[in-house]
Amino acid sequence: MKENSTWAFLGLLFVGRLTLSRYEDRPYLPLSLALSKCNCAIESAKQEDIALHQAEKDLLSRLPPSQRKKIASLLPMARLFVDYRDHFRYSLLRILLPIHRAILQVGRQLQSGGWINQIGDVMYLQLDDLFWYEQSTLAASNFRSKVSEAKELLLQAERMAFPRVIEGPECAMITLSKKSMRGLENLPPSVIRGIPTSAGVAEGIAVVATDFRSTVLQKGEILVMRAADPGWTSLFVNAGGVAIEIGGPLTHGSVIAKELGIPCVSGATGLLSKIKSGMKIRVDGTRGIVEILL
Repeated sequence: MKENSTWAFLGLLFVGRLTLSRYEDRPYLPLSLALSKCNCAIESAKQEDIALHQAEKDLLSRLPPSQRKKIASLLPMARLFVDYRDHFRYSLLRILLPIHRAILQVGRQLQSGGWINQIGDVMYLQLDDLFWYEQSTLAASNFRSKVSEAKELLLQAERMAFPRVIEGPECAMITLSKKSMRGLENLPPSVIRGIPTSAGVAEGIAVVATDFRSTVLQKGEILVMRAADPGWTSLFVNAGGVAIEIGGPLTHGSVIAKELGIPCVSGATGLLSKIKSGMKIRVDGTRGIVEILL
């Protein structure tokens, strides 16, 4: 069971990294990110180093004396191993990039032959289909229907309410803990409670994002989303605050918000059912509350 679960996870990780579009496929994304930073002050390496040591000093000053020495000794190791984690991802992407390009080349052939509508639709097919097609042992006449079925399954998955915890051998799906459910009692309709993951308070116009490739966020607007992965990072630059329906303190959206110093609330159950684009909202990343103002 454990071995199968491990291979299932690695397979999911492999397929996800293989099929996701690269910046070379959409060069306007990094360019728009760079453009949004044009008016930002550029800090020298010395200024960044001073700010880093000051933040470290502030952190250690808030700890009990008995813990300061231990935490101070662990901080350099934490910085080192965070980089190691990124090295693994970078190496994996370098390995998968030629495969990604080869699959897109097959997609161009399928599109020119009229077997699929768009080049990117090839990513919705099984690798076995492509292998047999390349060896001319499988007709591509049903590829369009296979793509449609895969897209429909993906839409169904996106609408599912995923549990926070799968508990016990009976695999009980737990969406909210008892403590969280008690915290949601007697809340006003305009208030949504979540997990405080990046301190601060921000007010602004909500922009509900369902696809980072088509979302446009103006400076200071509040980014509202179901979940975040590395592909969403460019949207955080202009955000005045972030509210995420699924996640916690260590998920990608929370970590990026903390790095950029913008307020963030994660794990806000029912967020997308209450917040619509154009609403004025307040994100309190210190208390873990999202409030509808107008």
